[in-house]
Amino acid sequence: MGLDPILVRERNFLQPPPPGPSKGLAPAEPSTGDHGSQDQKQEPGFLATPQSWVMKDSFGSSFLAKEYTQLRCWYGLKESCSFLERQSKVQEFNKSNIWRKRGIAMTNCRFDGSVQSKTALVTIYGDGSVMLSHGGLEMGQGLSTKVLQVAAYELGKLLPDHQKPLPLSLFQANDVTSDSQPNNGTTAGSTGSESTCEAILRACAQLRASLAKHVQERGTAEETWKTAVSGLKSSNEAPLAAIGFSDAKTNVQGSAERVPMKYNVFGAACSEVEVNLLTGEKTLLRSDILYDCGRSLNPAIDVGQVEGAFVMGIGVLATEEVEYDSQTGKLLQDSTWNYKIPSATCVPQQLNVAFLENSPNPLGVLSSKCVGEPPLMLSASCLSAFGMAVQAGRQQLASLDPDYVVSQPPAAAALDGATAEARLSSELPAAEPLRIRYVEARTGVTLPAFASIEAPMTTARMKASLGAFRIANILAQVSGKGFASSLENESSYELL
Repeated sequence: MGLDPILVRERNFLQPPPPGPSKGLAPAEPSTGDHGSQDQKQEPGFLATPQSWVMKDSFGSSFLAKEYTQLRCWYGLKESCSFLERQSKVQEFNKSNIWRKRGIAMTNCRFDGSVQSKTALVTIYGDGSVMLSHGGLEMGQGLSTKVLQVAAYELGKLLPDHQKPLPLSLFQANDVTSDSQPNNGTTAGSTGSESTCEAILRACAQLRASLAKHVQERGTAEETWKTAVSGLKSSNEAPLAAIGFSDAKTNVQGSAERVPMKYNVFGAACSEVEVNLLTGEKTLLRSDILYDCGRSLNPAIDVGQVEGAFVMGIGVLATEEVEYDSQTGKLLQDSTWNYKIPSATCVPQQLNVAFLENSPNPLGVLSSKCVGEPPLMLSASCLSAFGMAVQAGRQQLASLDPDYVVSQPPAAAALDGATAEARLSSELPAAEPLRIRYVEARTGVTLPAFASIEAPMTTARMKASLGAFRIANILAQVSGKGFASSLENESSYELL
């Protein structure tokens, strides 16, 4: 098509409804939890309701137009990361550099968030300490920290405004055991933290109601809290323990109808990369992410989740591969010796993460949205950028004579330190120029193996150079052959 991939993505975005009423749109009442008709005959676009606009995508998912933040993420990031300016600089870089090519790309994501049902037990002791027992599994995602925070927030509503919140030192999370909290299901779908927090909130709400009439302000928040606890304990009016159950439903817009806590998560990412056409070395120069986290329960934790998921996705797309022996079925990548998980060098040299502002989620726990898996999809921006860098290399190679003659060495400054080839040329004896032809076996297209290293060539030098030459493999990856493509299977070299 000859179009910029960024433009193609923008043209395919679901667009918001017009500001005024439109004709020809059938009214549709929001269905439970999905905010829209599930009639499969409806075309993707907009459904009109008496209350608000409902948007429906090509996969049948519907949501209120006011909850559609994809365009805010995309265009907000495009402006904040200076995409157009950097895109022009990348193009200039590619024109002036022979063996290094850069690419820059933007991608977006949409993820279906769905809060799960959970139970929790909150116990208050006579000294004012609080024990939280729940069925959520802490696996590094910060679930335990968020649980303590929401408990302190909910019970802290008892305090005067100037004493809020309750100190976290009063709270402790118990070990996760099925004897006290059975049948909690899995911690999965990136909503384990939210689901557990919702159960904790509901248990704390019961306790807060029992403690309310015993609150007497004292000098500090902790003293006020302990006075209320002591009063309830002495009165024997209610237990100092409560079980909270989250049915994963909520009330929306003051309605008595309870709908499932299901929503959409949106985000956008921009990545700039560099590829060494001789060695295949890939470098992530910079990545910018704008993520709609609703009203984050803990921004410090959630930023780390975005960063970690993004780098994990880089590993999936750029370094990790699972292969099996075609004869025996044995797993070949059975250790980190040959299965390359992301390392520190795989992290973008500059990684910027920001959350979309003023984006509360009415269907989330305390207006939040899940984080964990959704940002992983944004790492596709890196793969797309690598593809654009390789495309720039292909265009350069295709523009040269396939019978390019390697001859005189260029000035070292012209290479700008991009390759060790210039240094190597001074160490090798002069020889007759070699005519090199690179043939892609897959397509039969003839391309020059070396674009502009005009240095004296010897057979030894050719072997050394081809041994480090990885561009054929990278081209195969981008053209759909997959990461298992090998240099031997894809291409051949002829010395003429």
